[in-house]
Amino acid sequence: MLSSLMIPSFVRIYPIPVSYELVFTFFLFLYTICLRVNKEVKVPFRYMEKWIVFFFIYYIFIRILFSFLCGYFKSSDILVLSYINVLFLSTMFFSVWFITEKDSFERAGHYISIALLVICIYGISTYILQSNPYLLLLSKFTGSSKDYVDIAAQYANEVRGGLTSRISVLTYNPLQYAILLNAFIFVPLYMFVKNKGKKYLVTIIFIVINLFLTGSRGPLIAIIASTVFYFIKYQTFTSKVKYILLFICGFALILLLPGFEKYATFIKSVIFIFDQSASDAAEISGSSVSGRFLQLSGVLEILKSIDLRVLLFGYGAGYTEYYLSEYGFGTDVMGFESVLFSSLVNYGIVGFLLVDVVPWLFCAYCVHYLRENDKVSKKNTYILSSMLLTNVVYSFLVGSVYYILYFSIFFCLMKQMVMEKREKQLESLLMLLRKK
Repeated sequence: MLSSLMIPSFVRIYPIPVSYELVFTFFLFLYTICLRVNKEVKVPFRYMEKWIVFFFIYYIFIRILFSFLCGYFKSSDILVLSYINVLFLSTMFFSVWFITEKDSFERAGHYISIALLVICIYGISTYILQSNPYLLLLSKFTGSSKDYVDIAAQYANEVRGGLTSRISVLTYNPLQYAILLNAFIFVPLYMFVKNKGKKYLVTIIFIVINLFLTGSRGPLIAIIASTVFYFIKYQTFTSKVKYILLFICGFALILLLPGFEKYATFIKSVIFIFDQSASDAAEISGSSVSGRFLQLSGVLEILKSIDLRVLLFGYGAGYTEYYLSEYGFGTDVMGFESVLFSSLVNYGIVGFLLVDVVPWLFCAYCVHYLRENDKVSKKNTYILSSMLLTNVVYSFLVGSVYYILYFSIFFCLMKQMVMEKREKQLESLLMLLRKK
């Protein structure tokens, strides 16, 4: 997780142009095997093992199955470029999940929160200085013809509702950086709810500031919606009223305080995302309501003259990449933002349900099962539900990336929460025995 957080996946190791992430993951995989062989690890989570094995095997199988329906790239190319990496990362994740114990995750959560804080401070500095020297350094190890620095510079010069720049920090795309933060924010959030440490609250605040500076409304709306959902569901009635009032007052202050008025149009476009006039005022076109309807019409134009097979199963994995390489981003479909648009074209109606909806339903079932059987606390149930809600919302608004990483964090948090609950139950049992 720290590797993915600090070094992008497009970085290569020379003289052999192999992904740094894949190589580093391989050595971590060997390390976990050594730990498992040399140390007896208690693993009383058999039902969770089945869940995780099923989740990743199902996801890899269904994606590979649809890759062979593709008529625009060789299936072997898709497997080499994407699914072998996904398979290996999934295997690596399971091995780490298997040996993870309570104390090790506590340390991991601490280190990840520190790394997030450092990265977010750097992100604010890139906005102030209008420069990203770290990305310039990493570009020397990309092993690709793509000019990541130039792409990032284009976004950095984009003005959105008072924002004079859109930061991308560890990536070349502000949207990808925002989704990366959306995945990781639940680590310090869980640590804060559990330990009430102020350092975790500071990290969360800096993450939200970075999300704002990316200028990407979808991830920001997703995290706001899920956070509000958590506090409204878990807190008492008095606390609910308090948090709602604080939330409203916070937005009001940002809109009215001197010096912040230039950001008012962007904030209004976030609150009133379905109001086209708010998007126009913030000079946002691509992710506006009219922009999404334009994309939908473009997708329907692609699908209008197709047979039943293509309607149900799509053109095959990779068609959206093929389409963009042929026609660019100047068409009505733009970049196929939203998992709904990309999945309908690539996988069809059946594929959209199997590739995207089924994993969400399965994760929702896992959370429900744990709560119904008293395996996790009520507050942790809402954290997991909020994390799942975040993924669903931003996937529909802007599309889904960092899929394996996102659900790796999801299942790691789930295991930690189960261990936390068992520890409290054991403590309660011991206290009861002492009294007797």
